Amino acid sequence: MKTGKIATSKFQNFGLRRDWLIFFLCNIEDWISKTNLGNRQVESLKTWLRESELLEGDKPTVVAKILSKILTKDELFVWKVVWTNLYYNVNLIKWYLDTFDWGSTFSRKDLLLKLLEDDESAKERTAKNAISSLLNLLDSSPIGYELKIGVVKKIGGERYVKKIGTDNLHPLAVAYSLYKAAEHMERRDFTVSELYSKEFQGGPYKLFGIPREKLERILRGLDEDRGYILNYSRGNIYLREDLSPLDILKFKLYRNTLKVREDYLPGLLLNLLYKYVEVEKSSSVVSSEEYIIELLKDTIDALKEIKAEKNRLRSKYCRIDKILNCRQKESLKNFLSSVINRDVELTIIDGNLDKHLIRKKIEKAFKKDYTIHLCLFFGRNEKNIIKIKNLLKELSNEDDFKNVVFVLSEVVLDDETFEKFIQYKAIATVADKHNYNKESKINKEYAEKIIDSWINRVKFGYVQWFLQDESDKELMHHLSKKINEELSRKIFTYGLENIKELQKNRNVWTHRRSIRSVEIFLFANSIEDIEKKTVNYPYRYLREILKDNNGEYIVDVNLKIKENTPEDHPLKKMYLEIKRTLEKEKNKGTFNLGDTLEFLTKPPYGTYSNMIYMGAIGFIMREYTAKLFEAETGMPIQRGLMRDKILDLFKYWEKGDHREKLEVFY
Repeated sequence: MKTGKIATSKFQNFGLRRDWLIFFLCNIEDWISKTNLGNRQVESLKTWLRESELLEGDKPTVVAKILSKILTKDELFVWKVVWTNLYYNVNLIKWYLDTFDWGSTFSRKDLLLKLLEDDESAKERTAKNAISSLLNLLDSSPIGYELKIGVVKKIGGERYVKKIGTDNLHPLAVAYSLYKAAEHMERRDFTVSELYSKEFQGGPYKLFGIPREKLERILRGLDEDRGYILNYSRGNIYLREDLSPLDILKFKLYRNTLKVREDYLPGLLLNLLYKYVEVEKSSSVVSSEEYIIELLKDTIDALKEIKAEKNRLRSKYCRIDKILNCRQKESLKNFLSSVINRDVELTIIDGNLDKHLIRKKIEKAFKKDYTIHLCLFFGRNEKNIIKIKNLLKELSNEDDFKNVVFVLSEVVLDDETFEKFIQYKAIATVADKHNYNKESKINKEYAEKIIDSWINRVKFGYVQWFLQDESDKELMHHLSKKINEELSRKIFTYGLENIKELQKNRNVWTHRRSIRSVEIFLFANSIEDIEKKTVNYPYRYLREILKDNNGEYIVDVNLKIKENTPEDHPLKKMYLEIKRTLEKEKNKGTFNLGDTLEFLTKPPYGTYSNMIYMGAIGFIMREYTAKLFEAETGMPIQRGLMRDKILDLFKYWEKGDHREKLEVFY
C-alpha cells in the first residue's frame, strides 16, 4: 500500500469516467490510437488505469484483459475491482474511505478543509485539484451513482457528497476484496468483527459499506460452495493459501463455464468445453485431466457432429444482420437514438453484400417518411471497410438516398469473434440433439454473450457517417447527439427541430395523439389565450412553435404571422405551403385534405403525431375554419369539426384510416 502525500494533481482534475474505462476495456490493445481524448485527458486516464492495475507502463495488464471479458456480463463487478485496487494504490481514495463514515454527508468545502488538515504539506491549489478529481470520479462513474460510495449533488453553488454504500455485492467481489486485503496485510485469516473496525485496511465494509448481516450471508454462501474460495465458521474467515486476487478474477471469468459438479455434469459437455473452450488448466475449478479423459472415451462421433454443424452454421450466419438477434438489434437502435427526439428507423447491413442487394435492402427498409432513416453498416476486415466507405460516399449523394444517414462502424466482426460464436452455436445444437438441454441452453447463452461483447465494443468505438455531401468520424456514443442537433436539421430543413428551444424536451416529440395541443392553438384568439393554456410543463414548450430562435414571438397579439418573419421559419414555411397548396384546390370542387397535405409528412417538414406538430397544424388550420366544407354533409367546418378533421388527418397519414372523412371543398 502506498504511503505519503494525500493531495495530488496527477489526475489533472479529471475523474475516471465510465465511458473512458469502457472504451479502454473494449480497445485495450490500441485504445490510444483510437481515442479522441485530449492530451491532458489521455494522461489522466493513463494514471487512473495504472493505479487501477489495468496498465503497466503503457501495456494492458492481465487484470485488464480479464476485466475486458467480464465487462459485458457484469460491468458493476469491474467497477468493484477497480475501486478495490484504487484503495491500495491512491492515498486520496484511501483517505476518503478511512476518514468519512458511512451514512455521512459533507460538502466539497468540508472535504477540502479536512484534506488540508490531514496533509499539512499540501498546497491549497493541489488539494483543490485532488478533491475535484475525487468528486469527478464519484459523479461520472457507477462508483458514485450506482454503488453509492459517494452520491454527488449540487445544492446552490456547492457540491455535496452523501456516503451511502451498497449491499449489492457479488460474492466474488467480496472475495476479491478479502484476498486483496490478505495480500497487503500478509494474513490469510480474519474475523468479521475486525472487518468492521476502523483500523482494518480494506475489506468489503471499508470499501463498499455492506451491512454486516448481508456480508455474513455472502460468506456462508462462499463457504457452502465446496470451499473453492474460502471457509467461514462462527465469524472466522479462512482464505486459501494457494489463491491470489488474480485467481478470483479468473474464477469469475470461467466459473459459469467450468463450475465443477461431477455428480451431474454430463461427459459430452465436459468434452465439448475441454476441446473447444480455451481454459487455463491450472484453474482451481477445473476437473483433473484424467477424469475428463475418462469421460471422453466415446465422444468422437459428437466431435464430428460439431464440426459438421459448424460448417452448416457458417453458411447460415454468413451475414451480420443474421447473426444479431432482435434484442441485439434493438439495443443498437436504442443506443444510436438515445438522444434523438424524432422517431428512428434503423436497418443493419452487412457490407459484404453485393451493391445491387444493398440498394434493394435500403429501398425496402424504411416505412415512414417523418423518421430519421439510419443505415448501419458492418465490415469483416480493414479492406472491406475501405470498400464500404467508397460505396457509402456514392450512395449518400444519390437523390434516392439523400435523406438517409449512412453509418459505418470501424469495429469489424473479426474471424476470431465469428468463429467463437459459431463454435458455441454448434455445441448448443449438438447438445440439444442429444437431449442435453441444460448444456444447450448454456452454450446458446455463451454464443449470445460473444456477440454482446462485440456489440459493446461497437458502441464505444468509432463510426464514419455520411449524409448527402457531408461525412465525418465520431465515437458512436456521440453520434446520437450529432444527429439530433445537426443532421436532423439537414434532412428536415423546415422541421420543428430548427426551433432550438423545442429540442430541449423529449416529451413534446414523443409519438402520440394530443387533442389538447390541437385545441390550444385551434381554439385560441390571442397569444394571451395560448399562454393561459400553456402555463404548466410540458405544454409550456408549445409556445416555442410561435417563436424564433431569439425567443421572440413571430405572431402579433391576434396570432397573425408578422410580415418580417423569415420565410424559412418552420411554422411560416408550413403556413405558406399549405396556403399555396389549398389555393390550387379552390375551383376544383371536392378534394381530399389528407392527400393534398400529405407532403407535410415528408422531408423537409416531417410532420407526425406529437404535441408540437399537432399544435402547429392546429394553429395553421385556424385560417380555414368556416372556409372549408365537409363533402358528405355540405356543412361548414367550424372549430369543433376542424379539430376532428385534424385528428383524422394524422390518423390517415400514419395508418391510412378515415380517408373518406377528409373529403372537403371550398
